[in-house]
Amino acid sequence: MKMIRFDKNLLDKYVKYSSISVEKHPTEELYLYGYHSGLEKSNVIWDDNNIHCRGLIINGEGEVLARPFPKFFTYRRYIDDETLLLSEGQNFKIPETGFKIFEKVDGTMTTLYWVDDKPFLATQRSFENVNAKEATKILYEKYSHTFSKLKRDRTYVFEAIFPETNVLIDYGTSRDLYMIGVLDNETGDNLPLEDLGFPVAKDYTEMYKDVKNFEALQNLNLPNQEGFVLVFESGERIKLKFPWYKEAHKIMAEIIQKEKQLYLMNRQLSQKLGLKNSYITNLLIWDHLRKGLTVENIHENTPETFFAVGVEQWIINTKIDLQNEFNNAKNSNPNLSQDELWQMVKPEKLTFFNYDKKLSETEYSTNMWKRINRLKKVYR
Repeated sequence: MKMIRFDKNLLDKYVKYSSISVEKHPTEELYLYGYHSGLEKSNVIWDDNNIHCRGLIINGEGEVLARPFPKFFTYRRYIDDETLLLSEGQNFKIPETGFKIFEKVDGTMTTLYWVDDKPFLATQRSFENVNAKEATKILYEKYSHTFSKLKRDRTYVFEAIFPETNVLIDYGTSRDLYMIGVLDNETGDNLPLEDLGFPVAKDYTEMYKDVKNFEALQNLNLPNQEGFVLVFESGERIKLKFPWYKEAHKIMAEIIQKEKQLYLMNRQLSQKLGLKNSYITNLLIWDHLRKGLTVENIHENTPETFFAVGVEQWIINTKIDLQNEFNNAKNSNPNLSQDELWQMVKPEKLTFFNYDKKLSETEYSTNMWKRINRLKKVYR
């Protein structure tokens, strides 16, 4: 379905009644539509409109500012020689045209958009989560020389890779943006990748040109790779995920779910025993800074499930705010001691990391920031 304007009222109905999500830009009249399987709403019934809600950015009038790939699905098995069963029960008629085979980069999908002639990157659901900010930082640090070459009538799609989000695939110290797609904003058509200096996903088409069976491609089971993305000449895409990756991902998901359940059970037990719950507060962070302790000390006693909903970024932001207040107080009162200055900026209003609230916020649902570091520490 080709369109340049979406019915915002219709998209908002998807948000209300299904697991489509929306986030408004903090300063601009921009809206980002994604999907979130963790929301306690009805599953999405995909159609010609909501299938575009995978990082779609529009303005208040519904005009498209960025439109990454429509939702595409993962290979499960053959139904017959001409039809595949994909994830979410989707049937896929195999195009008669050929296809290219690309590495499926296991990063964070980000979409480039513009505000006041400046480019930014958003994730599939958020303008401002930690992954979006880090990806935008890389964009400016490594690729500012490309800005004049980027075309406003196109959507540039990247996989952002940084060590803090390496979990199942080891990319080492790589901190980069892999260009994985360029789309026409008006039609949504796939365009050739432009040579702007960004790395691109590895093309395996020539290497595996004789492997036409999707089951055989999947069973190549290449180590340290998630799988392949197959791009047909028609522009349609499907994902193939290697067996080892699917098994590892399932185990990881089970660990995360059990950590969440364990925390909630501990909290329930504390309530039964009349014990007070401990909270991570701005006052706790202030006390650590006052004593010259690092926030890493706070991490040691933080429930693991908190990290999946953004506690680390909350601690960092609170620390930065308190440190800025301290520096301002120091500049205004150079004769006061360190302790006197910290007492000046002691929080008057207590705030805390609200785990229950964060559970319902879409931007943090897949935030695995530094997960591998904690995994090694706890389970190895």
